[in-house]
Parts: sequence; structure tokens; C-alpha cells
Amino acid sequence: MAKRPRIEITTDPERIAELRRDRAERSPADPLERFFRELPDTYSLGETQIAMLKARRGEAVPRLLEVAARAGVKQVEGAAAIVALCALEEPAVLPIARKIVRSRAKNATWRHMLFTPEARFLGTDPEIRRTLLADLDSDDPKVAKQAVQECGILGLPGALEEFSERLGRPGAADAARMAWWIAQGAPTRANLDRIGAAWLDEPAVVGDESAGFLAAVVRLGGEGGPDVRAASIDLLLRWFAEVRDGVRPVDFMTGSMAILDALDALRRAAPGDPRCAAMAADLIRGRHRLVETFLSRALDATAADPPLHRSLALGLMEGPDPSAARAAAKSLGSTFAGAVDDEIVAAIRAARVQHGAAEEFDEALSRIGGATASAAAEAQLDEQSGPARMKVLWRTRGLAAEPALARAAALGVLPAGSDPAAMAEAARAALLENWPDREPEPADVFQRALAQAGALVGFDTEADEIPPPHDALILSLAGATRDAFVVEAARQTWDIPAGVSEEDVMDSGDVVDAYKVEFLHDGRLVAFRARYFGDYYDAEAVADALNAALAESARPERFQAVLTDGQDLELLLATPDAAEALRNEFFLPVVVERPRRRKKPKGS
Repeated sequence: MAKRPRIEITTDPERIAELRRDRAERSPADPLERFFRELPDTYSLGETQIAMLKARRGEAVPRLLEVAARAGVKQVEGAAAIVALCALEEPAVLPIARKIVRSRAKNATWRHMLFTPEARFLGTDPEIRRTLLADLDSDDPKVAKQAVQECGILGLPGALEEFSERLGRPGAADAARMAWWIAQGAPTRANLDRIGAAWLDEPAVVGDESAGFLAAVVRLGGEGGPDVRAASIDLLLRWFAEVRDGVRPVDFMTGSMAILDALDALRRAAPGDPRCAAMAADLIRGRHRLVETFLSRALDATAADPPLHRSLALGLMEGPDPSAARAAAKSLGSTFAGAVDDEIVAAIRAARVQHGAAEEFDEALSRIGGATASAAAEAQLDEQSGPARMKVLWRTRGLAAEPALARAAALGVLPAGSDPAAMAEAARAALLENWPDREPEPADVFQRALAQAGALVGFDTEADEIPPPHDALILSLAGATRDAFVVEAARQTWDIPAGVSEEDVMDSGDVVDAYKVEFLHDGRLVAFRARYFGDYYDAEAVADALNAALAESARPERFQAVLTDGQDLELLLATPDAAEALRNEFFLPVVVERPRRRKKPKGS
């Protein structure tokens, strides 16, 4: 088979018109028509869709009812239609939903889609309520567990009271899940006491259910008032003590987020309750496997007692375990930020000599501050990743987001008229919303502000489906640029040799040019080959095609790859000179893409 060009750009009016027709057919301009066209692939509803349906209720409801009655939950579109009708609080959907809830038919493939906050209208129907509450007593454990989840998601009236009453029953189905829903909806002291008794009193709860109770107690303590918070700490300390003393086994994954959340609860309570720091110290001294995965967070829980925290962390850094030394450095850097503490700086430098270079050592030195620490933090930065290097240098050089954004605006990376101070404030607020317990790093504020302005776009290179939709990805990236890079239409098709099926490609796992991807930009059709990598995008091919489109439009900008610590790919839309300036002046870990001459295919 002849080798095909990876990228083709053409102004062929017939091909461009055909792609536009395809776009109009697959994605009509009218929002309601587009909604129904996309309904077979709609797994959840967004606020914009719901608002549009409410505005056009008269047109939407009859069509939604027809789809719901015809497809039920055997098909995605039927389940999505029912959820949409619930969001509209349309009474005519309730008879359809009643049959579905009663039947639990084996072919009800998409039944679970009905149990979402948008469908809470279902809980207003007395028959649906009776059916789901009765299923809590089902002889089939699977049905009973499913009913717990369904009642909780729908916020079913009377469900929390049922859960609370059932917690004390031996063998109650999915008691930990009941506790979780109680913690969210009714964080009272009485309910906490019931949950504690069901969790820690005989018979003992084991396995993943124990992790579920742990998470519920932490959540309830966070949602409840002062008396509930204090009582939840009592329960957590009791559980930690029983685990420490070998009375209660830890028979679930010690990497569970429930353990992390419980340690954070101890940290928050420690300033007013010395027992929390003492408990964390006991677990650390005993090198209990409960804190192995989250050792730095366990150390953080002792920070309310500075001498204790210091002694534990310095001891771990002097020890033989490299991972423990790194965790100790991380916790010291956080606790003693700005302290300019010579003893800690010397200990971290010694640990780096003993255990080798590591990001945790450099980051801790940069946080503690002072000339010696800053020089030591920068000394071995060439061995660290781009993102870690950037954060260290921002701390040691005292860089701030606002001047960096002003410089980015001057370089043309940000739109004309950008307000660096307002951008930094908006970015800081967004970071605090996601991580309320963490003061945003100036470097993170800078990158978030670039993203909010559309100059920095990114995506997870692992898709949610197979085949990965490169066309949808391109449309999403273009949308994120806020009209700095406009894509009018996009399409992906399987394009594999004759006699080879899509299943053959997926089963073989071979890397082949499996997809033809096309998009319209600036009056030109860009077509490129994307390779099959399972559920991963051919990210390199996407970036190359986007940059080829920019080059063909005689634009100086390129999508420049910015290094990350994970599998996300971030792209900075900037000229090579601007990208290089941000890399040199603000240490943004960007791989500068210089323009390359591209040979035009014949007939373009």
C-alpha cells in the first residue's frame, strides 16, 4: 500500500462544501435540532442544554416524550430523554419512569443514567418512592445495594431516615454507602453516633465497607457543626488507635483517599486537640503501613506541635529510606515556609547527598528561603522536570504572576487590553475554589491565567472512548482559545486498508494510520492521518496539523508544547520568540516550535 501524506491542506471548493454539509447535517445550527441529533450520544446534560430546553419547552417536550416512550432505557437516547424531561419537571414522564423503575429488566442497559441529580423529579412520584424504598429490603443483595445508591442520588424523601434506622441492623445492605449519604444530607450528632456504632462496635466492619465508613465519618465531620466535628475526631482517633494497636485490621488499600482525608481531618483539628498530633506521631514512629502512602500528610498532622514535627521529620531524613526522606522534606518545606532555618536547610542538603537529587528536596529548600537554601535549590535543577524547575525558580527569584502576565501581554500572547491584575485575581480564585486549603503558587496562578485567557490549552492524552474522537478534540481545543484559532467544522473517519475491520485494528493493538481527520480553518481544509493508539489520541499528529494550519494562514504563532508531570498535553499559542521569552524570563517549560518549510501537495 502506497504511503499516504500525513498532512494535506487544500482550498478545493467541493471538498470544503462537502465537509460543511456534513457539519450541518451532524450538527445543525438550530440548538434544539442539534440537541436531538446528538441525543443518541448524550450521556449527561449540561446547564446550557437544560436552559435551552426550558426556553423551548413547547417544542421539546413532545419529541422527548416520543423518544422516552420508544427507547426507554434500552438505548442511550431514551435514558437521556427521560433525564431531560425530569429536568423540565414534566409530569408526563412519570408513567414511563414508573415502569422502568418497577421492572429492573435485564435489557435496561442504561437504567443507571436515570439516577442523577438532574432527574430528582422522579422522587416526587409516590409510586417510584415506594418501589425504591421497598427495594432496600430485597432478598437480592445486588438489588438492595443498587437501591441504596439510587435513593441517595435522587435525594428521595424519607430515604435518609430509612438509612439512619437501618444502620443498626445486622447485615444491612451497603451500610457504608448509607452512611455516606447520611453524611451529605443529615450531618447531625445523632446520625454520627449511629454511624460510629455501626462502624466500630461489634460485629466489626471489614474491607472496602470499612473504608466507606471512614470516608463518611470524615465527610460528616466536615459538614456538621462544632459538636459534630469534635465527635467525628473522637471516632477517627478511636479507629486509628485500634489500627495502631492491632485490634482492627486494615483490610483495604492503604492508598485509599479515605485515609488521606482522615489524616487531613487530624491536621485541621490538631491545633485545638493535641491528641491528633500525638496519634499521627505514633503511626509515623511505628512506620505503620497505614501512613506509608501518605507519609508527608501524616507529618503535616503533627505540625501543630513544631518541636515534635521537626524531630520526626529530621529523623526520617537521616534514615536509610529515600521515600521517607523525600516525604519529610516535603512536609518541612510546607511547615517552615519562609523560616530561613539553617538547621533544616543543612539537613535537607545532607539528605540530598545521601539519597540523590529529588524534586521534594529542591522544592523544600526553595520554600524555606534564604540565600543558602535558594542557592542549594537551584544547584541541581537541571536534573528535575520542567514544571518542578519552574516552581522552584519562581520561589527563589521571587517572581509574581502579575508582572509575568503583563510581559505575556506585551509579547502578544494575551489579547490586547488584558488586565494582568484582574486576570491574576480570577486565576487565584479558581485555584482556591478547587483547593481551598492550599495557598496558590504564583507560578500556578500565571499558568491558570494563561489558560483562562485562551493562550494555554490542554487535554488528557487518554480519551474516554475508543476510537478517540480527534475531531471533537480539535473543536474543543479551538473553542478553548477564545476565537484565537477558529475551527469551523471537523470530522473523523476510520480509513484502514480494504479487508481490515475496525475490530481487527483494535484487537491487534498495532500502531497504524487508522483515522482520517479533517477540519476547516481560515477557509482551508486540513486533512491528516492519525494513528491508532488504543484509547490514546495521536497527540503529535494533532499538534502538527494545527501548526500546519497556522503556517498555511501565514500566521507567526504556533501551538508550543508545555511540559507537564502527567499524561496531559498543554499547548501555548504563541510566536516562537514569545514562547522563548516566557521560557527564558519566567521558566515556563515550553518546547519552542520554530516554523518549518512545508512542501505543498500537488493540486492544492
